[in-house]
Amino acid sequence: MTNDMSIGEVARKSGMRPSTIRYYERMRVLPPPHLVNTKRRYTPEIFLRLVLIKIAQEAGFTVAEMSLVLNNQHGEARLPGGWRGLAQQKLVEVETRMEQLETRRSILEEALRQDHLSTEEAIRLFQPFVSGNRERAEQSRT
Repeated sequence: MTNDMSIGEVARKSGMRPSTIRYYERMRVLPPPHLVNTKRRYTPEIFLRLVLIKIAQEAGFTVAEMSLVLNNQHGEARLPGGWRGLAQQKLVEVETRMEQLETRRSILEEALRQDHLSTEEAIRLFQPFVSGNRERAEQSRT
């Protein structure tokens, strides 16, 4: 008796839909399953790869990027810098997004401090936030 599982069993145990698992296979994020009488069969090692996929998703990697990393065994030119280069790029994206969110927070906090603003006053008050000059925006509040 083997430990092989059907796609339904893997889906139930992982909390994923079978269609998601098949999609990951098509995108080459998961290795192809063994076929037994044309039925997909998986070993328990599949769960390690599924956890890795979830971690990569949390880090912001797309499925296409995961495929590049996982299938870049020999340092192919398609992925300059390897997974480290891609991770560095993702870190820059995260930092940019954090700055954007901080600007949103500042605008909303300032808006909540105001009782009523005319259109002109709102533009004068909030324009520095969207112009990328948060220091000037902070000074105009005080």
